[in-house]
Amino acid sequence: MPRSLGSSIRWMALGLAFLGLVAGQTVKAAPARAFLTVSTFGLSFEGDLLNEDDIDDDVEDDVEDDVEDDVEDDAEDDAEDDAEDDAEDDAEDDAEDDAEDDAEDDAEDDAEDDAEDDAEDDAEDDAEDDAEDDAEDDAEDDAEDDAEDDAEDDAEDDAEDDAEDDAEDDAEDDAEDDAEDDAEDDAEDDAEDDAEDDAEDDAEDDAEDDAEDDAEDDAEDDAEDDAEDDAEDDAEDDAEDDAEDDAEDEAEDDAEGSDDEAEDEADDRLETPEPEPEALLDEATLDGLVEDVFDMAFDHEGEAILRNELLILTADEDLPELDRLPGWRELEREALPRFESTLVRLLVPRDQNLQSALDRVRQLLPEASIDYNHSYELGQAESAADKHSARRLAGDRYPALPTGPVRLGIIDSGIAQNHEALDSTHIRRRSFLSDEQAPELSHGTAVASLLIGHSEALQGIAPDIELVAAEAFFEAPELGLISTSYQLVQAMDWLSGEDVRVINMSLAGPANRVLERAVELVADEGILIVAAAGNDGPNSAPRYPAAYPGVIAVTAVDRNNRVYLRAVRGEHLDFAAPGVNLSVADPQAIDAYRDRSGTSFAAPFVAALVLHYRSAHPEASPAQLIEWMQDDVVDLGEPGPDPVYGWGLAGASLLAGAGEPDQDSER
Repeated sequence: MPRSLGSSIRWMALGLAFLGLVAGQTVKAAPARAFLTVSTFGLSFEGDLLNEDDIDDDVEDDVEDDVEDDVEDDAEDDAEDDAEDDAEDDAEDDAEDDAEDDAEDDAEDDAEDDAEDDAEDDAEDDAEDDAEDDAEDDAEDDAEDDAEDDAEDDAEDDAEDDAEDDAEDDAEDDAEDDAEDDAEDDAEDDAEDDAEDDAEDDAEDDAEDDAEDDAEDDAEDDAEDDAEDDAEDDAEDDAEDDAEDDAEDEAEDDAEGSDDEAEDEADDRLETPEPEPEALLDEATLDGLVEDVFDMAFDHEGEAILRNELLILTADEDLPELDRLPGWRELEREALPRFESTLVRLLVPRDQNLQSALDRVRQLLPEASIDYNHSYELGQAESAADKHSARRLAGDRYPALPTGPVRLGIIDSGIAQNHEALDSTHIRRRSFLSDEQAPELSHGTAVASLLIGHSEALQGIAPDIELVAAEAFFEAPELGLISTSYQLVQAMDWLSGEDVRVINMSLAGPANRVLERAVELVADEGILIVAAAGNDGPNSAPRYPAAYPGVIAVTAVDRNNRVYLRAVRGEHLDFAAPGVNLSVADPQAIDAYRDRSGTSFAAPFVAALVLHYRSAHPEASPAQLIEWMQDDVVDLGEPGPDPVYGWGLAGASLLAGAGEPDQDSER
């Protein structure tokens, strides 16, 4: 039930009860008809007094009607009031809701507006900040770019300036160097030309003087002979005239006339002018005289060479190209059958620079091996204590090796085969010296004795082998024992055809393209080359042929395995061997010996060891032989190969116990 209807009913019941009370009191007090107005409840009663029942009924009816009316009115009023209240409440609620909604909407709108404003403000602020930041960044970037550009420009300018300065300095330095080089070359050329001119002038003067002296001597001899003959004839005639003086006056007169004629003849002969000297020697003869003189010079690296000579190793079909060098003289030409090549000594005209001439010939014959005719030397030195005692061990370290009658080649000086240590050995020899080059025997005799010597005083390391010896070294004034590239290559070609399996070269010198090519051709024949490292000192550059690939380079050590002080060092070294204070045969007498030191005397031991390994394994390759030798060493110095000892002392398994180093020795 609605709240307003319940209230109306309660009020109606209360009203009816109250009216009943009032009506009862009124009827009791005045039963007559009366006019009653109940204003309190809004009810009016008009009419005649009725009887009590009627009154009661009327009253009741009226009251009921009034009450009903009142109730209805109240109900209506209440309903209206309620409706109004409800409407008001609803309106208020609606208004409140609307107000709240409006407030909320307004708040939301305000919030949105504020948010939008804030957002716009923030956006504007952000945009302004971003714009400012961008402007600042752009300004900074521009400033940095400008600074970098300026720095780069400055750096480029500085670099260009520096480059220009450097270029100018280099150009000036090059110009100065070129000028100095040209001046030096000109000075050297002038000096060489002057020396050659002086030599030619001296030769011509000597030739002229000799011719004049010979002519004068001949004229004087002829005049003296004629005078003697005339005097003898006169004496005989005088004797005959004296004997016949008394016999015939007429004969005397004839004899006197004859005397006068004889005297006139003698006078005429004595007054005969001297014959004219023979014509001066022609240019070809003079050149020949000059060529016979052993004339040395130095290349741009300070290595000794034969003056104005080039050496060419080339195929025969390229030889006609040399005809394109007019004015150049071919001194010698040697066919090398084993190398299938020809070796040529070429004399460069004196008016040409030797380096330029070398470059020209290399361009003309690009496939040929061409270089100067370099000088090479045999490294040896007298020992500090030049004494000798019988050595029954080779080098005081190795017993004699059982190699059998195999061949080993050497390129060295001559050999005194009549020495007691060599007179029963097998040696095949060939000389590559000219008639003008003086042979020398000491070095070759010493090397041969270390290899195959056999006497009461000396034992070589391989006495059973046959030695094939190429004599290529000679004694040169002020230079000692030397050989040339030309002679070494000739010797190598010859040995390649002599069935040798190893070649020992106890010599050292500069790098040379012709010699290098010869080394390669020997290796192609399956022949191993063993070479001395050289005795130019520990700070020297590598020496050749030891430093060429494929060549076994040997250094020298003393009895206590200390390296020879003058030995060349380097990464190219392979092995060490005895080479200090070694007893060797001396060619000064058939039973003489002396002590020598040097890498020249260490190389033969390694050559014999290679031959020993090769005899035991004839099918092994050179590379395999070297590997086996590397495993059979006394490692000296730093572990493994090093630039002082190479892999170490060769032939460790073959060393005699008496040859082991002293335990307290220092390396």
